[in-house]
Amino acid sequence: MGAMVADQAHYTAASVARRLGATLVLLIVIFTTTAQAADTLPAEPACASTSGVALVERPVIGGIPQGIVIRGNNASNPVLLYLHGGPGRPVYPALYDDAQWSRIENLFTVAYWDQRGTGMSNPPDLDVSSINLDSLVEDTAAVASYLRSKFDKEKIYLLGHSWGSVLGSHTAFLHPQLFHAYIGVGQSSNQARSEAETLAWLKSRREQAADENITAAIDQLRLPQTAAVGSWLEYLAINRPLVHYFRGARYDKVVGADEYVKAMAALPHYTKRERDINELALRVSLEQLWLQIIATDLSVTVPRQSIPVFIFQGVHDYQTTYRQARVYFDNLQAPTKRFYRFEQAAHWPHVEQYDDFERIVRRDILGSSLPSDVVHQGSCSD
Repeated sequence: MGAMVADQAHYTAASVARRLGATLVLLIVIFTTTAQAADTLPAEPACASTSGVALVERPVIGGIPQGIVIRGNNASNPVLLYLHGGPGRPVYPALYDDAQWSRIENLFTVAYWDQRGTGMSNPPDLDVSSINLDSLVEDTAAVASYLRSKFDKEKIYLLGHSWGSVLGSHTAFLHPQLFHAYIGVGQSSNQARSEAETLAWLKSRREQAADENITAAIDQLRLPQTAAVGSWLEYLAINRPLVHYFRGARYDKVVGADEYVKAMAALPHYTKRERDINELALRVSLEQLWLQIIATDLSVTVPRQSIPVFIFQGVHDYQTTYRQARVYFDNLQAPTKRFYRFEQAAHWPHVEQYDDFERIVRRDILGSSLPSDVVHQGSCSD
């Protein structure tokens, strides 16, 4: 889900859909366990003074093998399960070579799980009808239990980004006993209202367009007045590249559309088949999940949590809008809840303003639970 758009000054309304093709949308958000043999991920070594973790595993989850990249510089650290967005876009290819983000592995053992129907979790015989919110919630709980057992933890931390925040919110609500806390990043809440806000924002940016092709694309946008998923996907295929163009996805930069594909190709744990069908898998996940996403109002389905909740939201986010995330947070009941406003970020505040994200995680989320030997530890490359 970390994929990006290329130089959008050359986009026309028609070429947007054509260039995305099966990808449709880049960075669309909105919204038992039997271990098999583990593979070691070729990567930089962990810090010499600690017992690091660099694994790729494919345990059987929900009846199918599901891939998990597990990374950390100290195996005694707390465990963090990262739920990617898309839906249908594994996040590890987008983050593995980000020097700042890699510092998170000093604080947590991070599990990057490819959700059902994506990446390493997409066997040839997969029943695509099983790609639904209920199944994915149970998969998430099973992955969490697998990680708890593997690392001998009573509980772990759960981070949901974009679509992953819909999945994470529901999982934390239904299975709170598994988690210390829920961390929402680019929090989705009421995606229908968010889409309306995003469209209004794009219309307001019309005069800032670099050329007439961009204004033509904006002018043709109309929110679908139908429940037909095809109409929504056609709409998003034009809408999301425009959001990228005006920096409502990444506020710090616009990156190339082919960067995600290149990154995935560089990772040895993906098979040729998994790389070849990645764009098709994204489309299938969208087809299966989008109508659930657009119909979901978390204020209704997840009005409360029984564990601490921490929401990180970029002011410039027009994938899952800041306003809707704040409305949800204000209405949410939780024993502890905190909302963090990131002024120089859009949909990826944990990456765009990593230093601020890490400071908050250390202070407010981990606090005294952070092992003393990593409190002031820099990255392995320092």
